[in-house]
Amino acid sequence: AHNDSFAFLQNIDKWKKIEAGQKRAVCLKLQQKLTSESGAADIDGEDLFHELELLPIVFNSDTTPLDVFNYIYSNNLTSVFPNLSISLRIYLTVPVAVAEGERSFSKLKLIKNYLRSTMSQERLSNLAMISIEKEVAIDTSDLIKDFAHRKARKVDFLGH
Repeated sequence: AHNDSFAFLQNIDKWKKIEAGQKRAVCLKLQQKLTSESGAADIDGEDLFHELELLPIVFNSDTTPLDVFNYIYSNNLTSVFPNLSISLRIYLTVPVAVAEGERSFSKLKLIKNYLRSTMSQERLSNLAMISIEKEVAIDTSDLIKDFAHRKARKVDFLGH
């Protein structure tokens, strides 16, 4: 479903080959897909259509969506391409979110195996968070120094 909605953003050559009526319909369909239940839309399909018409003029045929996204943000062109920048941001981040979820379940499977089947839910959650978020975890050397400083039983008589 994700690929169907954003397929036209994958390649500038694909965009060139689509008829004008189809291009507008695809943009309006994406607008409808990105509209919340309250009626607020993330993008304007008609404006997205006009922004995408400029793509073949500005970029080469072999330019990837990530290249377009980086170019727009590095040159502060989000006011020129507001709908395209939002669409690309959504298109480029959704696959990461899916992969991250699958990675989390894979880690959970490694943590909770047959030998640890009696583990409490709280401990399992804490171990999973440590394993999944290990890149963001606290620097252990600072933690050890802080702990040692707080728990030191030496009395400082010299005032250092």
